[in-house]
Amino acid sequence: MSRPPLALELDRLLAHRFEARVVPGLERIAKVLAELGHPEQSFPSVLVLGTNGKGSTAAFLASILQGMGLRVGLYTSPHLVRVEERIRIGGTPAASGRAPGLGSEAFPVS
Repeated sequence: MSRPPLALELDRLLAHRFEARVVPGLERIAKVLAELGHPEQSFPSVLVLGTNGKGSTAAFLASILQGMGLRVGLYTSPHLVRVEERIRIGGTPAASGRAPGLGSEAFPVS
């Protein structure tokens, strides 16, 4: 089975972009959100931040909100097996080709 174009693009971008290091604090995410013009404020959103349990908490919250009939987008990182797991819309992986060029807006921010 061939991989969707979005999955291949994310693999390429993420393979050399990030190092496996932890820097405690919210300064980096605050800077990125500010440089992007605070996109999280343009629609109702929840940021799940912290050291442990973020993926489980985000998945649980997404499930609750979807059960309430809301359209939910979910981004989690890192992925467990395949990069397509990271982005879901309404419980369905977005890597089905619905979001080509996804990384082009955020990656120049560094």
